[in-house]
Amino acid sequence: MKKYFVLALLLVMGCAVAAAPSLDVSYEVTPSSVNPGGSAQIIVNIENEDTSRSIKDLEVELVSRSSGIIITSGTAELGSLGPASTSSAAFSVRIASSVSPGTYTVEARGSYGYGTTNTSSFRINIPITVSYRSNLAIYAHDTQITPGGTGKMLITIENSGRSTIRDLVVTLSPSSTYVYPVGEVRSTISSIGPGESIEKTFEIRASDSAIVGIQPITVGVTYTDVSGTTQVDSQAVAVTIVSPGTEIVIDSIESDLEPGKTGKVRIGVKNVGDVKLENLYFSLNTGEGVHIRGSNEKLIDSLEKGETKYVEFEFDVDQDAEALPVESTLSITYQREGGKKQITETKPLGIVVSGDVDLRLIDVDVDKEDKIMEVDIANYGNKEANAVRVEIIEDGKTISRGFVDKIDINKHKIFRFDLPTQRDITARISYKDYGKPNGSAVVEEEIHLRSDQILQEESPLPLLVIVIVVVVALWWYLRKKRKAKPKIDISKYK
Repeated sequence: MKKYFVLALLLVMGCAVAAAPSLDVSYEVTPSSVNPGGSAQIIVNIENEDTSRSIKDLEVELVSRSSGIIITSGTAELGSLGPASTSSAAFSVRIASSVSPGTYTVEARGSYGYGTTNTSSFRINIPITVSYRSNLAIYAHDTQITPGGTGKMLITIENSGRSTIRDLVVTLSPSSTYVYPVGEVRSTISSIGPGESIEKTFEIRASDSAIVGIQPITVGVTYTDVSGTTQVDSQAVAVTIVSPGTEIVIDSIESDLEPGKTGKVRIGVKNVGDVKLENLYFSLNTGEGVHIRGSNEKLIDSLEKGETKYVEFEFDVDQDAEALPVESTLSITYQREGGKKQITETKPLGIVVSGDVDLRLIDVDVDKEDKIMEVDIANYGNKEANAVRVEIIEDGKTISRGFVDKIDINKHKIFRFDLPTQRDITARISYKDYGKPNGSAVVEEEIHLRSDQILQEESPLPLLVIVIVVVVALWWYLRKKRKAKPKIDISKYK
């Protein structure tokens, strides 16, 4: 796996304050190249190079800077980082199926505090290579273990191609000394049909010296394609090493929240510790846009080692809530089996409100002098519209096109086109929508112009009159010249 290191750019806020602790930021992208329509994992590693000062409130956010690169999990709150310590954040991105091969960019943005009130930040561009690879997709489900502990890793092998692949051999191998497989490291699959997937489980262990954070392990797959050729594919997947004091992790978050409606959020919590947990008390606090309906507190009697249970909260969602993750915090207080000490853990959550794009044509303005028509498109939805294209259709044919990378929520964009020659035309508005089968949506709006607003075709009559006048004048001139020719009497020469 190729690894890139950069020195984080420190932006010190305020004047006459101590320099911020120096950070070394690196990243890993797996796989190194991604198919259109595929997914990738990005691991951002942050090392505090200062040997005497800690940083706090460390947050990292991943932002797409390229159309078609969609961030599916883009925020990580890492908390405090001691002197000469390292922490990692894992993110997921999805590549739209319409994206062409090439190199695209996402940006990791981080912020943190130091001292009493000082803050600083960093940014780093991360390239993502899109290319046509094999039609095999490899996914690893979330796996979290403590240093010195063991756990089960579930691997999904999916055939996203159009033909059956056979004689698959799946192997798990270490990418570092921190995480490695134990027991059976090899598994076979006879065949996987088009669009089908098969799951395999391996047992892994973290060494006693494993560093808390994201650690990679490599999944390799050898198989025979439809032509009988042996193919080899491999991908590094992530294992999360958690502190021995971290005994509860968020296993899943499911929500059906819509603007202006009441919905539910179901949170899965898993015991990743070494003992049974008892008397679990959950308290949820949320940000703006969503409001807990009823109690924000839930209880679970017990949670066995490795067990996952669920707590459910009901919400009222504001009518104008945007389709963005709502920052929330889940506080969990519990006791270990046989113990009396109460332990509290706090988990940051991102509760997602679903949303829709609502593009409408709100105005048409004509500049007859410059022969320009301006079309104003507004987004009345609660979700930003990406890759917006507007086409002007006249007599069934596209006569002009316009494009903008996005239209934000409650914002508008003006598109300028050549003035049409017909009164009744159509504006066809399309934008990216990955919830649709073809990955895009189309809206059509009729435009009706007045006769004095369209481009009038120039009449050929004046030119025709000029031609006729010239022809008549030439005819009259030749006729007159012919009449004026003198006659010669030749009789006198006889």
